[in-house]
Amino acid sequence: MGKAGILLVILALAVLFIVVIAVLDDTRFVIRRYEVRSAKVSRKLTFVFVSDLHEKEYGKNNEALIRAIADE
Repeated sequence: MGKAGILLVILALAVLFIVVIAVLDDTRFVIRRYEVRSAKVSRKLTFVFVSDLHEKEYGKNNEALIRAIADE
């Protein structure tokens, strides 16, 4: 295999790697926790902010997403 063949194999592997990462990243969601303190608020409050779902479903009827929110 010549230099062009090796370069083609490396390019194909790089493209395959990017596709695999994109697919895996599209099938998960991220939970981030922030703590904000203020003297103006006298009790603990919890907010859930859901964004950028882009019509993606996490399980039937988004059960995985709803369960993750409820567990928080």
